[in-house]
Amino acid sequence: MKLDGENKWQHWFDVKGIIFGYAVFNMVLLRTEVFLMGNIAALVDPWFRPWSYLNEPGRLLLAASLLLIGRRWSYYAAIGLTAYMVIRYVYLFALYGLTLSYEWSYLSKNEPYFVGSFDSQYFLALIILCSGTVYLVKDLMPSTRYRDFERVE
Repeated sequence: MKLDGENKWQHWFDVKGIIFGYAVFNMVLLRTEVFLMGNIAALVDPWFRPWSYLNEPGRLLLAASLLLIGRRWSYYAAIGLTAYMVIRYVYLFALYGLTLSYEWSYLSKNEPYFVGSFDSQYFLALIILCSGTVYLVKDLMPSTRYRDFERVE
């Protein structure tokens, strides 16, 4: 089977699979960190709470799984779940009067890596939100090739 240029790159660069893989990595990484800290998750500073699968990594894994399903209802669910997370993140920033420059300076001083930090959860949520929106628009707006093909029959 010979693939043309566009299909060849789509075969090697599956966006949904990459997002799902990163979500699984994120879940395992943060679960391991929380286990080493004594089962206390400091994902939303300054509140420390026990680990549950409804924390941010669990929500992101669920949203990435829904995105991987590839149905219209799953795109809506993934978009809704990640939109909630992004809106909550903006709300927490507004509540405490923080700026992104302050948060970035805090991260660069106290967090050795961006991956696994509180802010990386919301960066992944933003990626899932954008890609879910793109896939939903593609699903709602079929290309003109398919519309012309249906018209001929």
